[in-house]
Amino acid sequence: MKNVRQSTLNTQRTTSLPPEAGVSYSALGVGRWALNVLPLSLLLLLAAPRAHAARDPFWPLGYEPPKPEPVVTEQAEPVRPKSPEAPPKPQPAPIKPISDRDWTEARTAITVSGFTQSTLPSTGETRTLAMINRRSYTAGDTLCLTNAGIRFLWRVESVANRDLRLSPVKAERVTAAQHVSSDLKKTP
Repeated sequence: MKNVRQSTLNTQRTTSLPPEAGVSYSALGVGRWALNVLPLSLLLLLAAPRAHAARDPFWPLGYEPPKPEPVVTEQAEPVRPKSPEAPPKPQPAPIKPISDRDWTEARTAITVSGFTQSTLPSTGETRTLAMINRRSYTAGDTLCLTNAGIRFLWRVESVANRDLRLSPVKAERVTAAQHVSSDLKKTP
């Protein structure tokens, strides 16, 4: 049996023997088939540009594009009577001024839980903190409290000797939208 180099579809290695004279090495006679199909494929390629110009290749078979609509000239719009203007919006109620009674009620809502005093050993500096409404404050801090729809601001003047001194800074009424958004920020 001769060792002939013929390619097969499942071949993974070939022999290294020299080729013999008169042996064809084409896989499954593909060369002859390609020569027979070549004129037909050239004919189809020449006909393809004409078909491409006639229809879009992505359209379904038998699809005809819609005809363009004729140009419509603009007609004058009929005059419509003007609708009556909406009544003016009512003015908001006047803002009630903040009284001393409001400040007093807000001051009673402040809960002082305790005081802490610490000394730094290296410098001897003493620091005093007051626990107000579950937060720590020292002298100079600003305390903010919302009570009865009013936001109150106090400055912590002194926390020495377990004596909390606050000075009022500012109070302003909170609108409904501001009140809801500040409540959402406080909830965990």
